[in-house]
Amino acid sequence: MVRRSNLDLVGGLPEGVEADDAYPFVRLASALDIAESGRESDDGQIVWIRTQTGRLAVRCDRVVASQEVVVRPYGDLLRDVPGVSGATTLGDGRAVNVLDVATL
Repeated sequence: MVRRSNLDLVGGLPEGVEADDAYPFVRLASALDIAESGRESDDGQIVWIRTQTGRLAVRCDRVVASQEVVVRPYGDLLRDVPGVSGATTLGDGRAVNVLDVATL
């Protein structure tokens, strides 16, 4: 668990989020079963995720951008890939995986 009140936040808290809210903490590399980047443990960013069904604090190397996208689910071959809900196509034509935070 991680509490927002224990962290130095840049830009303050998002609207409607209290400093003492406790969030389950997940390292993205561990959740996806991939090697850590080798950076120091204090490097990286925490993404605070709050949905109708719960909340989660995810530590990742960096956040490149945030945008609304249309998620296309994978077909039968990749449907059971853990941690991934589908893919989307970015404006420049690149396809990227979309995380399924509910399974992290």
